[in-house]
Amino acid sequence: PTVNAPPDVTVDATGLLTVVDLGMATGSDGNDGAVNIFKAAVDLSPAEIAALEDSVTGCDVFANYETDIKPFRPGRHVVTWASCDSSGNTGHDEQTVNVRPLVGVKDGQTIGEGQTVTIDVSLNGKAIAYPASVGYAISGTATVGVDHDAVSGTVVFTDPDVLVESLSFNINTDAIAEADETVVITLYSPVNLALGSNKVHMVT
Repeated sequence: PTVNAPPDVTVDATGLLTVVDLGMATGSDGNDGAVNIFKAAVDLSPAEIAALEDSVTGCDVFANYETDIKPFRPGRHVVTWASCDSSGNTGHDEQTVNVRPLVGVKDGQTIGEGQTVTIDVSLNGKAIAYPASVGYAISGTATVGVDHDAVSGTVVFTDPDVLVESLSFNINTDAIAEADETVVITLYSPVNLALGSNKVHMVT
């Protein structure tokens, strides 16, 4: 049979697991006509694909696939859609499913003068491609160059096994008695990622 997978899909994660509407495969077969029974498997190895394509084992492998795909973790996945005809022949096609991980920061922290601020920027799973990045903007009531040395920039993720990167800046010491001031870090413009609900970190 000839199998046509649905179009590739890219979505933002909704949590650690994300339900994705994959659509439905189509197909035809020289023996059976239109193909109506499809099953799918996720992230198969080359050996598993070879077993599916084998004329002896293919339909047995197909029988173990799912008709209802479970939710996806963040990252890039390949869904293999397959079918088996009445003569024991199999066909398959692949669909890429990209689930962009959520990037975020903790709400905030309080720190004294003369100290270094470190802020962790975290992903809830692997990016759909690397490098992945997110910009951050600096605002707040504290004055850049006087009260601190933070500048806007970009946090870059390059390693699929690293889900936390950090940014740092210094709080300056002065002899002036003053009320608490704030430095606000706001994440924006993610690439291969999606903004989570916690995108603002306030340092007091």
